Amino acid sequence: MGMRFANEDGYGELNNFPGCNQITVSNHAFIYKVKRGQGKGHQNHKLRVERAKFMGYDYLMCTVKADNVAELKILNRGDFKELDEFINSETGSTIKIFGKKL
Repeated sequence: MGMRFANEDGYGELNNFPGCNQITVSNHAFIYKVKRGQGKGHQNHKLRVERAKFMGYDYLMCTVKADNVAELKILNRGDFKELDEFINSETGSTIKIFGKKL
């Protein structure tokens, strides 16, 4: 089971990793354009990690487009490890996968 969340700054999702219920995947993290550049992405990311811990997950994975400099900075600053990258066959975008033990 996953969880969607939203506030005045943006929205995101935490979803179970199939086959291993102690892993959650964070995707669709988004900050509204008018809120960008104000530290809201970092705040929402911290909230995402706190929610995952509260829900009892042991590991958090995040996916991000390789050209999303702001999110990459947030993940690196949050001590996430880059695990891999691939080309999304639907969009042609390079996607990076990050993970962190909670």
